Amino acid sequence: MFNIGIIGCGKIAQVRHIPEYAAHPAARLAGYYDLNQERAQALAEQWGGQAYPTWEALLTDPAIDAVSICAANTAHAELTIAALRAGKHVLCEKPMATTLADCEAMAAAARESGRFLMIGQNQRLTKAHQKARQLVADGVLGDILTFRTTFGHGGPETWSVDPGKNTWFFDKSKAAMGAMADLGIHKTDLIQYLLGQTVVEATAKVTTLDKRGADGQLIGVDDNAICIYRMSGGAIGTMTASWTYYGAEDNSTVLYGTKGILRIYDDPAYSLKLITAGGEKVLYELEAIQTNDNQTASGVIDCFMDCLTGNTPPAISGESVLTAMRAVFACLESSRTGRCPSPRINERSFHNMKLGFVSAILDGWSFEEMIDTARDLGFSCVEAACWPSGKAERRYAGVSHIDVDGLTDEKSAYILGYCKERGVELSSLAFYPNTMDEDLEKRAANIAHLKKVILASEKLGVGMVTTFVGRATHKTVEENLELFREIWPPIVAFAEEHHVKVAIENCPMWFDATNWPGGQNLFTTPDIWRRCFEILPSPSFGINYDPSHFIWQQMDYIRPLYEFKDRIFHVHYKDIKLYPEKLARVGVMAYPLQYMEPKLPGLGDVNWAKYVSALTDIGYSGYTCIEVEDRAFEGSRERILDSLRLSKRYLEQFVI
Repeated sequence: MFNIGIIGCGKIAQVRHIPEYAAHPAARLAGYYDLNQERAQALAEQWGGQAYPTWEALLTDPAIDAVSICAANTAHAELTIAALRAGKHVLCEKPMATTLADCEAMAAAARESGRFLMIGQNQRLTKAHQKARQLVADGVLGDILTFRTTFGHGGPETWSVDPGKNTWFFDKSKAAMGAMADLGIHKTDLIQYLLGQTVVEATAKVTTLDKRGADGQLIGVDDNAICIYRMSGGAIGTMTASWTYYGAEDNSTVLYGTKGILRIYDDPAYSLKLITAGGEKVLYELEAIQTNDNQTASGVIDCFMDCLTGNTPPAISGESVLTAMRAVFACLESSRTGRCPSPRINERSFHNMKLGFVSAILDGWSFEEMIDTARDLGFSCVEAACWPSGKAERRYAGVSHIDVDGLTDEKSAYILGYCKERGVELSSLAFYPNTMDEDLEKRAANIAHLKKVILASEKLGVGMVTTFVGRATHKTVEENLELFREIWPPIVAFAEEHHVKVAIENCPMWFDATNWPGGQNLFTTPDIWRRCFEILPSPSFGINYDPSHFIWQQMDYIRPLYEFKDRIFHVHYKDIKLYPEKLARVGVMAYPLQYMEPKLPGLGDVNWAKYVSALTDIGYSGYTCIEVEDRAFEGSRERILDSLRLSKRYLEQFVI
């Protein structure tokens, strides 16, 4: 049983939060705070629990496990951050906050506290929207070209707990924004959710057309917002939010794709209407959407309680809502300046995805040359190769830009100083050997060097090592799992001791007769990942996620991101091009290089818009590194530099 506190006892708390908590078997309403003490006391008497004289008193009560923040918009950030720091899980109503800096501070507070932060973006939870997202993901509409999404009604003054022209929704000091914060954030978040894409450019007019306060003057916040969004996958569409629809409420979305049209909550009889390009109609009668006059169960409280009872991060986390909030603030900037800004992460925040590259492609370049290259090309980070000296057994191996043997304090200080001066971070120290080699001498040497890399990662303050688990080539998966059980727990325990995370890339290391024939990495599929994590559940053991390896194995490379989101420590950007005519000739039992070829991002078969969008969905905020293995860009330094330039240019439309 979880004791729940309510901060802000207005209409949204009264019609949604409180009744839905009361109906949930794992929730107990325990406390209430409102500026109107009488209101809080009345709710305590009606639903049970106690009224607190201050919100601080509620948050410092150890009996309270979690809180719903239902206060005015401008109070969201302060209350949420205070609650998280007090050790409470938080469900915060939309909008997340009234400045981007506050939104990012809230997400940071959740990470630092280890508590859950969920935002009440309830439109993700309707059956019709969830079905629509599935249809889009399954390709039923083809490529989405355009869209329109609308949320409009007659205004909050008839619905607010204090109705009339003096409602707090019209008070800029409490609301900060009007229809955009009340309704626009819902549809902005929704369109990203439906398409699996993020807003990358916004053009908007956010204005006040009709609403007037008690003084007869136009209210100080917007009552209409009309926005044009360009999405990361190329779609362009409109988002409209309005408090001046003086008639029937409109909460519809229409998606226009190459294979048909999907109308969502656009028909009074059917919640979904699919019209194919051939004229066929498919009708779905799922559920009516909530309106101000029809307050059905939102699903928000159930979702939050599932998170608490299952001890799993919420699907609608603060991190996942940040991209929508950035789009909202980009709209406000566009309306104010007339420009078309990209929704950017606050420059003061370091929790965004950072774009870098794997240094192995710069074989023969010095550490200084490698870092200078990253700086000159505008990269934020590098995954630094740290192989031992000597000839490697395969391409892109045996490269060392940081010598971990005998890494002195003086040398460490030099490396860190050089990186800092040039504004380039080390995302990880990289060494990709076979630590389960059947040759025991090679196995021991590889493990010994991996431990040196771990020590160097600690000394340099990187805290990350990227590697393989290895594989005994002539043993079965089951036999290799038993070998994994023997070899890897001590390695990870060593890493934990030195405060270093270990991220395993999902490359099978099976290409051709010259590149580890038979494969030399066990950690290749979600099924094997699950078994490895059962054997080794350490929070320091996770994934260096590369989507390209799923392509040639003919697996879904998007879905595992959601299942293993808490295990993804590092990300690679490498593409793969499949050649169907070759595959038809040689079959999947051939060496993979007989029917595929690694390519630069954008030149192969990975859908990078969907991939990066999924990363934003799960709130990934770590390092992302381009891995160049495209033979077309080898042969000279200038050609290698071209590969990095082209990859960066392509990925910057998704990773800012």
